[in-house]
Amino acid sequence: MILLKILLKKLVSSSVILFAFSFSGNVFAEEELSKADEILNGVISDFVTDLIDNPDSPLSKYILSMMIGFTFIGLAWHTIAWALKKYELEELIAYVFIVIFTWGFYVNYNYALSEIWSWADAIGSGIQTEAVGESDPIFAGAKMSEALENIRLKDISIFSGLAAWWVFFQFQVVLVILKIIIFVMNAWGVWGYAFSKITGLLFLPLLLVPFTRKIFDKWFQIFLGFWFFHLFAKIALSLYYLYFFAIFGVLDSPIEFNPVADSLAANRIILHLFIGIFFMLAVGGMSAAMASGFGGITSKASNAAMKVATTVVKMI
Repeated sequence: MILLKILLKKLVSSSVILFAFSFSGNVFAEEELSKADEILNGVISDFVTDLIDNPDSPLSKYILSMMIGFTFIGLAWHTIAWALKKYELEELIAYVFIVIFTWGFYVNYNYALSEIWSWADAIGSGIQTEAVGESDPIFAGAKMSEALENIRLKDISIFSGLAAWWVFFQFQVVLVILKIIIFVMNAWGVWGYAFSKITGLLFLPLLLVPFTRKIFDKWFQIFLGFWFFHLFAKIALSLYYLYFFAIFGVLDSPIEFNPVADSLAANRIILHLFIGIFFMLAVGGMSAAMASGFGGITSKASNAAMKVATTVVKMI
């Protein structure tokens, strides 16, 4: 019987180690994933800069042609309408303000979007650093994995050992799902930003013609959706991390677990951890809801330009 107990404890310990090794990854891999995200950001910035500044790039010529062509169409449209007394002078001046703003945004496009994105990254990373102690989201999963590896079994019977193995198995499943979600959410935000940044150059000229501005609005909402997703993902991960260690405490050294006395508590903990995972999955919906609040932003900007133009005309 003693031999069976020893073998069972070894089996449980080996299973825990196997799951941790197979699914949780190692520190080197996590660092490489974080470096990959940084490299992608740098590559996209260089690529977008090349699209704007490289005179030999066919796509750069195409985007510049769109900017010039749409500017000409918009100016002709507003000038003719003003000459035919369809538009007031204020509307023509307001359109000139929009042209100046759009071209200024085009020239500083890479810098402007990088700065806007950096706000989400800085706020989210600041909250995560306070909660986790590290701005790298992969680090949180690694710390939780290390904590679970410090749990050891007390002297138990065979049947209790099976129950303990099942609890450990559930903890490892939660951890595996969590680490996958952390990686996907982090990558989703970075890839979404890269996608939005490249495609935005194609939609920017649409600001210059009144009846195509709604299309630009849709692109801007997509960009903001990824912006909010990147921010909310870091906040949700910080909340999950705080909750995890509020339950388990600081497991920086091995502790013993009694599967018989603590089984009910363990099941409740697992349920709460799954609820946390579902909450993290809901971040996408919350981000989309926030971005939808910025619908029609170009119309609001046009109204603001109109007010400025009216003030200018009155001063003249």
